[in-house]
Amino acid sequence: FRQIPDLHALAEYSMLLDQGLRDRALELLDEFLQSITQKSTQTLRQNVVALLELDSRLSWAHKLINHPLLTRLIFPVLENWLRSDPTALKPLRWLGLMKHNVAALEGVLEQAPWDVPVRERLINYALDTADYAMHHFPELVLLTSIEQARESVASARRLIDSAPDAEPFSFWKSEIDSLENQLNDWERQG
Repeated sequence: FRQIPDLHALAEYSMLLDQGLRDRALELLDEFLQSITQKSTQTLRQNVVALLELDSRLSWAHKLINHPLLTRLIFPVLENWLRSDPTALKPLRWLGLMKHNVAALEGVLEQAPWDVPVRERLINYALDTADYAMHHFPELVLLTSIEQARESVASARRLIDSAPDAEPFSFWKSEIDSLENQLNDWERQG
């Protein structure tokens, strides 16, 4: 954050938190949020994207993306950006990822089929949906219709097959095959 002039205060905020000085850290965060919202729209957008990109690359950054940053800076900037430019890919992507919005993520893939994190998230959602529907198989219970479970599995497969480069997603193929086999067994025993 020290490398991004408008975000210096977040570096200090982080250091204060690490030192256990929570009250002063939160005061500094509040001051930062009051001052940064006075910046130009373009500057706000650049800083929000910088925050989100850092968060996506660094495992420890989750301490920085906190509720006040989300509600007072990140979400308002992204939502206003998308309202002013409904075709803008960056706010759609980040809102989709952060708010778990499948429709937004699917919209991102239509424009940017090479976006691996978005594709991974959609594959995970599809497989999680199928897995949830099937997790009571040992008790002979399917929590959705067989068609819904199959569609979730098929959706994951389509997402892999339609990727410009399927290699990053190949490890999911065995899980998809396993889920399909379990559904076939379920139908045969039906």
